[in-house]
Amino acid sequence: MFKKLIGFTALAGVIALGSGMGCSVTTVTSDGGTDTDAAPTATGTGTGVKPPVKDSAAPSCYTADEAITGFIYAAPKAAQGLCTPAEINNIIDNCFGSGGDATRCKAATDAAKACDNCITGPATEAEARTTPFPAFVTIDDTGNGYIGIAVCAGLVLNKPDCGPKVLTAASCLATACGTCETAGEEACETEAAADACKAAIAAVGTCNKDLTDGAATTDATCRDMAAGAAGSIGSLKKVATYLCGGASAGDAGRD
Repeated sequence: MFKKLIGFTALAGVIALGSGMGCSVTTVTSDGGTDTDAAPTATGTGTGVKPPVKDSAAPSCYTADEAITGFIYAAPKAAQGLCTPAEINNIIDNCFGSGGDATRCKAATDAAKACDNCITGPATEAEARTTPFPAFVTIDDTGNGYIGIAVCAGLVLNKPDCGPKVLTAASCLATACGTCETAGEEACETEAAADACKAAIAAVGTCNKDLTDGAATTDATCRDMAAGAAGSIGSLKKVATYLCGGASAGDAGRD
């Protein structure tokens, strides 16, 4: 099993009807070879099966049945006090990025289960329903997922609903078009935006603009500005610290 961090040009994706989201895989990571840290049934609806093999000859790569139309997590919450800085570093360093290792990852997550659940979400659907949005949201059974930068930023800006809305819309488009070759992505997103993802995109409202406009306030807390994989790992650590760390982390970025 692998996890892939999906980076976006804005906080968590530029959500626009029919336009490209600016997503790209930046890091391939190991989660220790188990499904418990990234169970698709614990993160959203419309997942749980591996997308079919890409077929460039197909008339459309849009797959409505694969679209995530909502997540089952509880409302986001900062400063949950479930992770120490050492636990965050240990889990992320050993389970994400080029330094990840299956054996070390399992040891790190087994030693700090509550912290791991806060970073990647619990294994069961029942637990997920009472768990605030995690720092890393998995969207399919191959481990693709998003860093919760928008979730972190929404909390910092006192707009807690915005993070889940933006992530849901981005995830819906990504999963509805998960079988697409690059050349077909934009047409697929237009199709998805008019169908399975229409409600999720409409629900975003002004959130994407609000979070983007507030980036000067939130980036210090929620985003690492380094390029490529280093920025992705750094951002995940920042988000995990804000959501899962103690009171001092929860106060970060606030006046």
